[in-house]
Amino acid sequence: MTRVEAWRYFHPFNGGGIEPDYSFVGNRTSLGASYAGPRWSLQGTLQYVRLENLPTRAIGPGLMGTGAAYFFQAAGTFSYQFYLRGLSATWRARDLGTWVELGRLSRAASTEPPSGDATIDGLVREELNGRLLGDMEWSFYQRAWDGARGGVRRGGWSATATAALPTQGTYEESANLFMDRVQVGALEVGAAPGALVPRTRVDAFTIVYDDTRRITARPDNLALTTTSRAHIHVVTAGASMVGAYPSRTGTSDVVAWAAAQRGDWYGLRHRGLAATAAVGHRLSRVPWRPRLRAGVAWASGDGDATDGRHGTFFPLLPSGDRVSRLNAYALMNVVDAWTAIDATPVRTLDVRIGARRVRLADGADRWYQGSGATIRAGNYFGYQGRNARGATSLGTVTEGNVRWQPTRWWTLQAFAGRMNGGDVVSRLFSGHRLVTAWLESTVRF
Repeated sequence: MTRVEAWRYFHPFNGGGIEPDYSFVGNRTSLGASYAGPRWSLQGTLQYVRLENLPTRAIGPGLMGTGAAYFFQAAGTFSYQFYLRGLSATWRARDLGTWVELGRLSRAASTEPPSGDATIDGLVREELNGRLLGDMEWSFYQRAWDGARGGVRRGGWSATATAALPTQGTYEESANLFMDRVQVGALEVGAAPGALVPRTRVDAFTIVYDDTRRITARPDNLALTTTSRAHIHVVTAGASMVGAYPSRTGTSDVVAWAAAQRGDWYGLRHRGLAATAAVGHRLSRVPWRPRLRAGVAWASGDGDATDGRHGTFFPLLPSGDRVSRLNAYALMNVVDAWTAIDATPVRTLDVRIGARRVRLADGADRWYQGSGATIRAGNYFGYQGRNARGATSLGTVTEGNVRWQPTRWWTLQAFAGRMNGGDVVSRLFSGHRLVTAWLESTVRF
C-alpha cells in the first residue's frame, strides 16, 4: 500500500516558524503465509513500513495532522520499521462451535462467520468494529494484540473473550514491541439476525482497560500537563444493534450503539457516556443504487475540572477512522451530526460524499484528537487535548471519497476533506480552514 497525504492545517497565531502546510508519502508492504486444517490453523505476517518527507515544524499548538504525529514519534523526517505484524495459532472444534487463538492477534481479522446479510455485515465492519478496540488499519504502522481470545457459537448466538496487550504502533515506528502496562480484557456476546430480533443483529460487550505506562502527558482538562505515570482503570459496558429491512424500493438500515464507563482516572472517579445512531436507505431499483444516510455521535465531556470527577468519555484504543476520516477529533467531548450519500456508478467504482456539523459537548472541557496509546513510555499519551476556553463550535466538515477497483488485485482510493473552523478553532488559530487529501494505491496478490 502506497499513500501520499497532503495537509493544510489551521494556521497558528504569529506563525513562529510553524509550517502547518505539508505533504508526505508512505509505503506499507506485508508478506504473510497461512495454513488451514480441519482443527488447527496457523498464520504469520511480516510488515515493512517506510515514510518520507515528514514535516519538521507542524507542531504547536498540538500536533497538526497525521504527518506531525509520525514526525513526533520518529523525531526525524523519515520513519521506517520491519516487524512482526501477526503470528498466531487457532484451534477449532467445529462440532462444538468453539475456537481458541493464541499469539499476535488482529482485532480486524474475522473470527466469526458472516451473518448472511451483506448490508448488516458491511455496516458492522465499517462503523462498529474497532470503535473502542481496533487495529488502526488506516495508519501505516497499525496496531496488533499479544494475547489470547476464544469463543463459542451455537445457532445464532456467539460469545468471544479476549485478554491481550496492545503493541506499539499507529504513529510509532517501534511497532514490534508490546505495551506491557496497558492491559485489556473484553467479553462480547452477539445474536445473529433473527436469533433475537428479526433482520437485526444485537451485540453486548464489556471491556476492562488498565493503563500504568510511564507517560509524561495527561489528556484531560485539569491543566496538569505532566505526570510520572498514567493511572487509569476503566470498565466500559455497552450494546449495539444493526438492522437491514428490505422494501419495494430498496433496503433501509439502522445502526445504534451506546456505552457507559466507570472507573478510576488518575485518582478521580471516572464516569463517561457515549452513544451513536444512524439511519439510511439504499435505492436498489434506480441507476447507481444510491444510499442516503444520516446520523449523530455524542460523547460526554467534563464540565468541572475541580469536582473530583472525570466525565470525559475515554474511547480506549480505537480505529480512529470509525469517527471521521478527517482525523481532526476523537470520540471525546464531541457531538458530531452528519449526513452522507454514496453510489456505485459502475461495478468497480464507489463514490461517497458527506457533510458534518461538529461541536464540543462541553466548552469547559477540551478539543481532543488521537487514537489511543501508541508507545509504552514517553511524552505522548496517544490523545491530545486543546483548551476550548469555553467555546463549543468546532466546525463544519465536507468530505468525499472515491474507491476504484479495476482488477481483483489493485485498488485505487482518494479522499479529500475540508473543515471550516468554529469559535473553538478561532480562539486557538488565526486560520479557520483545514484541508487534507490523500491518494492511496493498494496491490494484493
